[in-house]
Amino acid sequence: MVADSDWPLERLLAHRGAQMAYRVGERDGTVRLEGRSGWQTCRLETAPRVREALWGPRAVLSPAG
Repeated sequence: MVADSDWPLERLLAHRGAQMAYRVGERDGTVRLEGRSGWQTCRLETAPRVREALWGPRAVLSPAG
């Protein structure tokens, strides 16, 4: 696991010799997951309307800890 890396996932894969790499982040209340394995990529993120419907218009995600 590499925390707080701003490297692109493909560079992390090559540098670390990993088969898969994932990045999870949050910005402006949107949670985003990016994943890469070889040439395959995946990106998931929360939709604003879903967040608002579940947690209300002032929903703010805070880091765990």
